[in-house]
Amino acid sequence: MVISRSIFSTSSSTTSSAVHSSAGSSRSVMVSISSTSSKAVSSSSTISRSSSTSSTSSTSSTISSSVASSTSSNIAPPIWSGSYHALPRVTSSPQIQAGSYQRLTSLVPQVLQNAISISTHSWELGILANSLTEVFYPRLAPFSYDYSAPGSSSAIPWSVLDVMTQTLSGYSWSGAPSTRGAPATPLSMYLSSSTSPVGMTNSPLVDGQGALGDPCSLGAGTWIMAEFFGASDVRNVYGSRPGQDFAWAVGNQYQHLEAGVRNSQGTLSQREGYFELWADMGYMIPPFLAYIGMATNSQSMLNDALSQWALECNAMLNTSTGLFDHVPTWDNRPWATGNGWMLMGFMRVVASINSAGQSGQFAQTISNYVGSVTWVFYNLFGNMGSDNLIPNYMKGSGDGTGDASGSAMVAAAYYRFRVLEPQKIAPWLDSRASDLFDAVVNQVDSSGWLHHVVNPEYPWTVYAGQSPEGQSALGLMWAARTAAGV
Repeated sequence: MVISRSIFSTSSSTTSSAVHSSAGSSRSVMVSISSTSSKAVSSSSTISRSSSTSSTSSTSSTISSSVASSTSSNIAPPIWSGSYHALPRVTSSPQIQAGSYQRLTSLVPQVLQNAISISTHSWELGILANSLTEVFYPRLAPFSYDYSAPGSSSAIPWSVLDVMTQTLSGYSWSGAPSTRGAPATPLSMYLSSSTSPVGMTNSPLVDGQGALGDPCSLGAGTWIMAEFFGASDVRNVYGSRPGQDFAWAVGNQYQHLEAGVRNSQGTLSQREGYFELWADMGYMIPPFLAYIGMATNSQSMLNDALSQWALECNAMLNTSTGLFDHVPTWDNRPWATGNGWMLMGFMRVVASINSAGQSGQFAQTISNYVGSVTWVFYNLFGNMGSDNLIPNYMKGSGDGTGDASGSAMVAAAYYRFRVLEPQKIAPWLDSRASDLFDAVVNQVDSSGWLHHVVNPEYPWTVYAGQSPEGQSALGLMWAARTAAGV
């Protein structure tokens, strides 16, 4: 059953639009911290899988053993040796008495330690950095951003810096400010070639392996590095690279994105070299622009962020199902994870605008899409199975097994939406969200591993393995419900 859209209609014309592109290789990214596998999609939608060996010695197995031996304290080691800081315990909201919430609270550090141990692709590391920020350092996250927090010695985001230091270990710093003797200047100057004191390389933060959007998910984490690497405590641990170098790297990523392929409407492509949309990009491209726009008080970047998400919504929201399609050109089916990506992306964009004090400026555009987002939540919750999970593929379009990973993403988005747009919340939505939360936590074992998850590699079916983004989504889900207090 599809819930009628008319009850959520707004002045926005959020109809599906035709997307013209040639099919090509998949969104696949590998970073230099471990040996990873890549995905490739040919024009006939066949999938090949190949492995690639890392060029560095910082392997996932090393990271995993380091994490497993850590304790729940927040004591920083005196010297950075490639090991991760221990993740601290978290405190539950006294307003939430649900047993599932209390159980997840006790498991959150281990859940995210597990995420660290298996995350290798750029989008996995991007959602991981965001999850660590939202759980442990919420003053640096868009939902409760505090402009006094960046660079504060009392709020150093050690776990985020750990992940990002490893992620960027293979980045080329040739031409960086520190190699050119650049004077100390505001970090925002490195976002544009017209203001940067040194030349820019217009390169992604990591090799996107054909994906334009995925490396953007690392932008917020890299900007946090830029803000904190001026602190002596941080540089004593990780080395003497100045924050300007990381701001320059973000600027290179931004310039690389801006030079990407667009369609006639101005929508950026998820892919390099040709135009193709993926629902995944809703969490990759617009939130990157929004976070940097918020951090630097750039109204133009905030505008671009909201505009890009709106364009993606127009193209991928299927008016027949009331859900977002996965890849309109060759996988035009409602995928739970894809809907989670789009919804979480919208929440980060709106929160960034609000935290920047620009909500009035963008109120009408946001209002235009709130109705569409509400409609999607109703249809997602209406498709929950007897296990109270959202099916991997809905509407009989594929594997209909409940997916705990995509379900966690949707639950995280809903609880953020509940705070951002409380006037749209109804008792039925709250009830179904609570059922969904319970069902997801029911799939977490005592060691903090999430089960019943979709294979993040093709063919995207629920399997007995693990999901890096699912692990991180658990952190997002916990942080979102904690903030909502229900």
